[in-house]
Amino acid sequence: MGFAAVRDAGVFELVELANAVRSGGMPDEETRIAERVCQTVFGAEERLAVYGALAPGEAKHYMLAPFRGTWSTGFVRGRMTTMAFGLPILELDTDGDRIPVHVLHAPPLKDAWSNLAPFESMGIKRLLAAIEDADGVSAIANVYARLPES
Repeated sequence: MGFAAVRDAGVFELVELANAVRSGGMPDEETRIAERVCQTVFGAEERLAVYGALAPGEAKHYMLAPFRGTWSTGFVRGRMTTMAFGLPILELDTDGDRIPVHVLHAPPLKDAWSNLAPFESMGIKRLLAAIEDADGVSAIANVYARLPES
């Protein structure tokens, strides 16, 4: 499903609402609706934004090769920091820098998230992010990111 450029800040608010529960918050009607819209309207469960070792041509890309989807590029808002052993990690922030990502669109992803769960450790969660291109927000995708410090 293609999406015309959405320049509405409402997309960022939608993603933040959906991430509230993914970050450990209590679900309510508003967050459930936000998650449902991200899935049904934007097809987020079929998309994964990657950077670092999971990106095409990098050391851990082989883990995503079985999904045989299509790849595109874009940006998420946030900042890159460093984890143990010098590994890069993204912290989402709608006021942050534009961080380049590769986006995998593969329908089989929606049934495979539990297989990718080992990435979720040390404060890393599978969150949602608005994917931007030159025209604005073009999609919503899952991304493994560090939870923001409170």
